[in-house]
Amino acid sequence: MTTENEELDDNGNPITPEKDSKDIVIDDKDESQDKTPTTEELIQQGIDAALSPIKEKLDNAFAARDDALAKVAAFETKERERELARLEEEGKHKEVYELKLAEEKAKVDELKKTNTELTRNMAVKGVLAGYEFRSVKASEMAFRDITETLVQDANGVWVHKSGDSIDVTVKAFLESPDNEFLLKPKRSSGGQLPDADTDTSTPAPKSISNMTQAEVLKIAEGGNLRKRK
Repeated sequence: MTTENEELDDNGNPITPEKDSKDIVIDDKDESQDKTPTTEELIQQGIDAALSPIKEKLDNAFAARDDALAKVAAFETKERERELARLEEEGKHKEVYELKLAEEKAKVDELKKTNTELTRNMAVKGVLAGYEFRSVKASEMAFRDITETLVQDANGVWVHKSGDSIDVTVKAFLESPDNEFLLKPKRSSGGQLPDADTDTSTPAPKSISNMTQAEVLKIAEGGNLRKRK
């Protein structure tokens, strides 16, 4: 039902007046700005900031190394192709066969090396999975530092240079004071029971003859001096 003051459109329906843009309040306040970071978040930010330049340098070094290796590999490939073509033209088929055989052997050896390194990496990451790191960067740093210390023994098993197993190596690495910052701090259980060797009994009160002058004066101030013998 319309009133006399309402305006109608061409179809006879009442026109709803548009709100003035001044009446519309837009809250641009970002709720995230009111959130105060926790101590753990502040610690993590500090660690990330400290590790960032180190990671950047390592990434740049690895990129430069990979680029150099790629260039060397491309050059060596072209050189081998030229050498094989020259031997083919000279009719030295035996030498060509030996070179190709050596190339195939090198490829097989490289595949074996890759598979062996994958076995090492999986073993290290499997042990590291049992620890709670502060960040992915911290986990990657631990992985890299640990794998660099591993070698294969006579049986082909990956061990530390000292002969320790991967489990022992990882444990020793992460328990070192120099590396404990990589892990999240351990949470206190709160309801932990006292150790069996801890004496929880209330000590017997001292007699006045065994007290110092300061202790006697403190008791006197509290009005308990007459209760003591």
